[in-house]
Amino acid sequence: MVSGSPPFIRYNVLNLPDTIQFTAGHQNYYTYDASGNKLEVQNITSRNILNLPQDTITRLVSSTKLTTDYCGDAIYQNDTLKEVLTPEGYWQNGLYYYYLKDHQGSTREVLRQDNTVMEYSDYYPDGIRFESSTSNSAALPYRYNGKELEAMNGLNEYDYGARRRETGIPVWKTMDPLAEKYYGMSPYAYCAGNPINRIDPDGREWKEKEDEKIAEQLQQQIASRDKFLAKQETSINSKIEKIENNTKLSAEKKTQQIAKQQGTLEDVQAQRTLLSNLDKGITQLGDSKTSYTFNTVEAETTATLSSMSDGTIVINNYGTTGNRGHETTHAIQYDNGQIKFNPLGSNNTLMQNPIGLEIQAYATEYSITNGVVPSSDARYPRTVFDITPQWLYELKDPNTGIYIYRPENYK
Repeated sequence: MVSGSPPFIRYNVLNLPDTIQFTAGHQNYYTYDASGNKLEVQNITSRNILNLPQDTITRLVSSTKLTTDYCGDAIYQNDTLKEVLTPEGYWQNGLYYYYLKDHQGSTREVLRQDNTVMEYSDYYPDGIRFESSTSNSAALPYRYNGKELEAMNGLNEYDYGARRRETGIPVWKTMDPLAEKYYGMSPYAYCAGNPINRIDPDGREWKEKEDEKIAEQLQQQIASRDKFLAKQETSINSKIEKIENNTKLSAEKKTQQIAKQQGTLEDVQAQRTLLSNLDKGITQLGDSKTSYTFNTVEAETTATLSSMSDGTIVINNYGTTGNRGHETTHAIQYDNGQIKFNPLGSNNTLMQNPIGLEIQAYATEYSITNGVVPSSDARYPRTVFDITPQWLYELKDPNTGIYIYRPENYK
């Protein structure tokens, strides 16, 4: 802070700072959209050292102004394009710069497109930089956790979106918007006091780093499988077109062959829809007010959902792509209100249309694994449409031999 004195901060209806006035007279003004996304920052720097009262906002007369506008990925300063953000770094003055990040998402190095190191930083787990070097003062505003560092006028805070945190000590400036979920800890604590194993993407909900990694891996597996199915869909459509244009085939033959290809096409399209829903659902879980964590269990243990004392939903799974997709589908169903936990306190769940929800989960498992699902006494499913109540009723628990999904056994 300037001169070691705390600033006077005025907050808007979203509990975000719209004005920061420093004791020495400098001021920062902020504009947001209705969702709280930062649109503009005006940094007003007093040309003279002042001693302003800290209970009111006083407009400066003799000052310089730096205006930063955030237009999507384009960032302007005083109406001049400063840089364009990219997935891997940014573009500036005709050159591309790339970030090398660590497991916390913190930028450790900035590389220019010719492999010149423009800046490097080392951090303690709580985000304090203990070693750094730069050959470009504008190289990197995005540092710890990949968040923007606001240093103008001596502010020195990271902007996480919902809240800001100090650079010198690992605490938030304002209370946790979801503080009611964590009664046992300070609403100003960062990552519940464990920044080594946890991250806080937006200042609201801390998450386990391993959970983020698993979710990303699952989405990558979804993308890979969907890419394969997309090629299949294109190939089938091409075959249908060739059949339609084949003048040597009778109308009856054409109808039969097109119907066969159409059935395969519908199977592929249904799988792609299930994968798309899973992918969107994983993103939805990441944005949810409920915390989720993945837990790998042994084969002898039932893979299911459970709830921790703090309300975190545990996605118990066997660690395989298929079963992880299956149980994550149930987590999405829970997030959508289709599943509710037993009010008596056990880890069992009460479901609306439980068989239908299980079919959806197994169909998703089928889609992401190219047809690999548990063995049933019924015919092995050749398409995603073969995963029916009859198929489900013939699934046995390998440890007990019980048909677990039959109405008399399924709870």
